[in-house]
Amino acid sequence: MTQLSSSSFFQKYFDYVGNSEAPVAYHRWAAISVVGAMLGRQYRFPFGHFELYPTQFILLVGGAGSRKSSAIGIAEKLAKAAGYTNFADDRLSKEMFLKSMMKETMPLVEDDDDLSDLLDLTFDEPSEKYVVADEFLDFMGMNNLEFMTMLTKLWDSKDEYRHPKLHGDDVVVTKPTVNILAGSTLTNLTLAFPPEVVGHGFLTRMLIIQADPSGNKITWPQPPDPEAKRYLVAHIKKMKEVVRGVAEVEPDALAILDHMYKDFVPIDDPRFASYSNRRFTHLLKLCLVLAASRLSTTISKTDALEANTILHYAECRMPKGLGEFGKGKYSSVQTEILELMQSSQKPLTIPEIWRSVGTDLSKQSELVDIMKGLLTAHKIAPDPQGGPGMISVQHTREEWGKGLILDDFLELEEM
Repeated sequence: MTQLSSSSFFQKYFDYVGNSEAPVAYHRWAAISVVGAMLGRQYRFPFGHFELYPTQFILLVGGAGSRKSSAIGIAEKLAKAAGYTNFADDRLSKEMFLKSMMKETMPLVEDDDDLSDLLDLTFDEPSEKYVVADEFLDFMGMNNLEFMTMLTKLWDSKDEYRHPKLHGDDVVVTKPTVNILAGSTLTNLTLAFPPEVVGHGFLTRMLIIQADPSGNKITWPQPPDPEAKRYLVAHIKKMKEVVRGVAEVEPDALAILDHMYKDFVPIDDPRFASYSNRRFTHLLKLCLVLAASRLSTTISKTDALEANTILHYAECRMPKGLGEFGKGKYSSVQTEILELMQSSQKPLTIPEIWRSVGTDLSKQSELVDIMKGLLTAHKIAPDPQGGPGMISVQHTREEWGKGLILDDFLELEEM
């Protein structure tokens, strides 16, 4: 099989997707998720006293109807076609999630509420699970901080995870390996995430991928091109076969990654302060994915540049992806307003917005105050055509130094 560049891999993936109403960014990150899940622990990057793997926690965020589930479903079908089987159930408790990770290497237990049969068991094979959820809230449940704390520890991919029990010995999961590809609206994100998650380790490990609706309207979607699917499935199977062991890094890639680490300007949003401290880890994991996508175990300078470009433009939209979550008294209403405006095809007036959020407020003057606050914070702006409505505002981050971002790698709508 001819070796593809990472950009060619994404183009092959887009060919497989075909015409789609989902934003390109959703499809790109879904493809990244599939690569990370397929590789698991078989490809690693030594990083000081630890090792990094290409596993990813990815949350696609957008308004209702932005086709998040379409992008997720296409990726899930491809992973299955390529032979991946370790998918998590649609809804699990924290304890049941741990048990499901061990079922591949141990006998089933009859009582799903009892972990006692798992005690004192250890296994050498990685314990893998791929969480694929159209709606993250359905999988996680509401405000389940304990589950998020456990997933935070599993993301680190340590040699084992110990689940403490009040009585008796701990339950041990050997080589836990977890990937997440899920979707959420802004409204459901505020239901799934407790306020305490801001600054919590889980939010620093989850990549918030926000995208506005593509505007595409496809009345009669076509099935995937069989040849494009066959080629992509064969390529992913070949990747699974040949991309193994320890990653190497070309000298010029080491140099430019050093610049990226030292020159990164943190996201101008206090909710992402802790994410900024973990940003380089995300960058390296993404480099692993891009190298693997071209059937290589060596990270090149181009891999580093492409990874930094993908991550940079995702970061530009991360604050918008959280909306007003975690910001104050009216954060849920502010989030609902921004979500409404982002999904609208036209500027919205206060009476139009009131019809959607009025039941959450005591009086219309509260909505006026909220709109003034969003306007002052440059989250929204007057209709540029001079009409009476308002539009949401897309903020851009400070640009990187020359030569650290590729201007021609992403699609225009991703930038």
